[in-house]
Amino acid sequence: MKNIELTKVISDEQQWDGELIEFDPDSSPEAWSFFKKIYTEDQLPFISEFDTEKLKLTKNNEARRLAIGLKPGSYLAEEGKFWPKFRIAGDCDFNFDEKKVEQFESILKNSENIKLLSDCAEMHHTVLNFSFMPITGRMNNLKGSLHAFGKKEIHILPGKSYDRLDTFIAALKNYYCKESKESKESKDCIKDDIVLKFAGKNEEPLVSYLDKFNNVYEYCSRIYFIKDTEFVDKLIESGNQPLSSEENIKEYMDNAMSYWRIRKKVFEERLSNRQN
Repeated sequence: MKNIELTKVISDEQQWDGELIEFDPDSSPEAWSFFKKIYTEDQLPFISEFDTEKLKLTKNNEARRLAIGLKPGSYLAEEGKFWPKFRIAGDCDFNFDEKKVEQFESILKNSENIKLLSDCAEMHHTVLNFSFMPITGRMNNLKGSLHAFGKKEIHILPGKSYDRLDTFIAALKNYYCKESKESKESKDCIKDDIVLKFAGKNEEPLVSYLDKFNNVYEYCSRIYFIKDTEFVDKLIESGNQPLSSEENIKEYMDNAMSYWRIRKKVFEERLSNRQN
């Protein structure tokens, strides 16, 4: 994959088994072609337990999604840690779809910020904004329903949230919060299992998935390719704030642009190493 394609807008209509199908771009054939190049065993050790060659076609509203499941005989299923039908698909990290753009436009007044919003919208369906997300346990739906109210209060507010990566990461920090306040990952966090609220009967395998990561920093490193803990902290701080002012939306957009720049550099290096 050439570097220029990292910022290419991924179309929703793509070929699959000789048929033109409407996909969610973040879980489309093109997205999976990219995922298989970056989510290697050195990046995500348990990926070897998933069959990335046999993608499973699922439906999300009117669009289709491709997901991966465990290989037959995987130790994760045999030990009962992940259930045999555990699935992982793609997800848009920062959501700048048409609805979100309209919501932000109603608040923004500064012309430079409006231009920045347009730039963010152009990144919405690029691979720089796509990452793994479990379908099992509905953590993808949970992320899209989290709403930050300020003062580190994050609640579920379906239909009125912004599907924010930073708020999701803030919620993950609280999930991994330890009783001891001595460790970095437990500083200023409040133990909260809100990330499990949509899991229902699939809570057990979702917990097993989350337990594959020691803390929010390892999760961001392995799933989002963000190894800079200070930047993760910056996202957590932003994710706890509501997007109710121009200042906060500007900070949110700046963080999104920084996120994509970091990932672009990482992906270019990883793809270059694969070719050498």
